[in-house]
Amino acid sequence: MTELTRALDLSGVFANGTLGGVLARASRLDLFGFLVLGIVSGLGGGILRAPCCSTARPWP
Repeated sequence: MTELTRALDLSGVFANGTLGGVLARASRLDLFGFLVLGIVSGLGGGILRAPCCSTARPWP
């Protein structure tokens, strides 16, 4: 994986996590809900993106 694609991949994970945080803020969730929604949306987007792009699995 080149440095450019790695940077784009990580920026996509960051953007999905930020979007999860924005949705948690709009739903007026507490800190725990904010963190869970941000982490799940960030990592979930990365896990779902890998098979769609025909790249390697994100787990061993």
